[in-house]
Amino acid sequence: MLKAENLYQYYSSLCNLSCRYCYADEGSYGNESTRKNMSLETLQNTIKNILDIFPNGIKYIQFFGGEPLINKSFMLNCIPIINGIYESKKLTLPLYTIVTNGTLINDEYIELFNNYFESVTISLDGERNINDHNRIYSDSEESVFDNVTESIKAMKERSFYLGTEGTITRLHIQNFKENNQIKSYETLSTLDLDYIHIAPMIDSKNEFLSLCNEKVIGL
Repeated sequence: MLKAENLYQYYSSLCNLSCRYCYADEGSYGNESTRKNMSLETLQNTIKNILDIFPNGIKYIQFFGGEPLINKSFMLNCIPIINGIYESKKLTLPLYTIVTNGTLINDEYIELFNNYFESVTISLDGERNINDHNRIYSDSEESVFDNVTESIKAMKERSFYLGTEGTITRLHIQNFKENNQIKSYETLSTLDLDYIHIAPMIDSKNEFLSLCNEKVIGL
């Protein structure tokens, strides 16, 4: 487990998807008043406050959401600000990571990743049918799977680790029973990825998708 001084998260609490199992309520976390992007001024104040608490610096900074890439101006300008504050205090620069739904990745972001990022993790639940059942746009019927896989192809030449993080639901179990194989995640193995991470969905309020409908202590 990472210690507090090793990891800090910056994020937008806005999102362009409406995933069926989203625990964060599209980034609002149950409070619509929090649906906003972090400003660069808030970032500067936050970094300075953190370094007051951890004078040796934070080792990892992860961009999270919501969907962090919605906050485009922030994303394209924040790292030089952070690095400048670290350099002024003669600290080792932090390592940057991001968890994104992958739908907003473009050439500007790929350049940003190549310049600064240790790793990029994209949320993707496997083959097109299962992924696009669970992970859908808020205002469009486009295929999230198609757009994300195109983003992955665009990052073939890269200097960072690229992986996916998937959520296993009852649809995956049904798919396994019908095909006698984990067809959905075999799709991910055909993509140009450095790692694949999967985790079960356990949610007592979502009986259709959850692998367990009872509360599990510690989860």
